[in-house]
Amino acid sequence: MGGERALRVNYPLLVPAGVLVGYSFTSNDVIHSWASMGVKMDAIPGAVNSIWLVINTLGLFFGGCSEFCGVGHRFMPISVEVVPRACFYVWLKERADHLICDSLDGWLGPPCY
Repeated sequence: MGGERALRVNYPLLVPAGVLVGYSFTSNDVIHSWASMGVKMDAIPGAVNSIWLVINTLGLFFGGCSEFCGVGHRFMPISVEVVPRACFYVWLKERADHLICDSLDGWLGPPCY
């Protein structure tokens, strides 16, 4: 009941296709477990777990917290949207004023068409 709508989040993790991306997992309350796209990684208070992935398939992928970590936590959805590299860089450049860096020029890809 609810289908895909129940799995969507307000801000999915946006990932560029075909790019090696590092992910770090931690928690500030209880153990959570990221389970999406064939990856299961624990987020543990006071620790940082990391993994590197290259995702080549475009699309929207869903998962959820696979730990019984508290009331309502079984309703913690995970959404990952894999987009073409150019689209990711356009998205990133639009948000550049929120990043801590001097310039994004020179390493951003062409506009997304």
